[in-house]
Amino acid sequence: CGRFSHRTTSAYPTHAENPMSRPRSGHFASLLAACSIASGSIASPVPDLPAGSCTEGFEDVAGLTSRGWIIRNNSDPLGTTNWFQGVPARFPAQAGPSNSYASADSDNASGQFPVLSDWLITPDIAFAPAITLSFYTRELASATDAANHMEVLLCIDGGSQPCTDPGDESGSVGGFQTSLADINPDAVQGGYPATWTLVTATGLPQSGSGRLAFHYYDLAQGTDPIGTTIGADSVTLTQVPSCPFTDVVFSNGFDGG
Repeated sequence: CGRFSHRTTSAYPTHAENPMSRPRSGHFASLLAACSIASGSIASPVPDLPAGSCTEGFEDVAGLTSRGWIIRNNSDPLGTTNWFQGVPARFPAQAGPSNSYASADSDNASGQFPVLSDWLITPDIAFAPAITLSFYTRELASATDAANHMEVLLCIDGGSQPCTDPGDESGSVGGFQTSLADINPDAVQGGYPATWTLVTATGLPQSGSGRLAFHYYDLAQGTDPIGTTIGADSVTLTQVPSCPFTDVVFSNGFDGG
């Protein structure tokens, strides 16, 4: 199925640490993600969106920051890439145009003992009862010992640290103190899904506002290589009073614009 470059009020099908000993203050929520492998190398479309939901399709990763997203690469030493537009030659998108996903890779960092720490942070979200988050993710499988790890973290507005800044160090998280999903937490080779996999997180706040972060994080274990390529696609929020995504989204239940 296709994607659209505007919001609409009508429903239609969508396309569907262990942070490796890094120090963190606060307490983590228990793991709330349930994953299921979608069929095929490109997943089947997800069902029609319910009212009050919208999806980011990542058709223009370079334009995300102009729409309220924050991209921050805190890898150490810093590499040559950041979150970037999907590369179909590595793997095609979960749906829509073949390059329409957000991607990060091992070149986010450099050097002999690198730490991958690359942040993709949503615009501010108004939370509401029954709100849910879902998205698809996968890796580029590798014959080496390289492993991938990504965590989805929550920051609530009004805390001691702003939700616009995860900090400057590779191991810092700023106000993103709550873990909603942890994909391949032990960073083992082959532990990250190699086909598009649906991750659904519940337990988000029922009121207030804040941001969610997709944090690609891994650190060198001895001489083993770290990271290959990961992708994130079809980030969907349901039961939200307003859509935080603009432009390249699916939506249902909001005024068109």
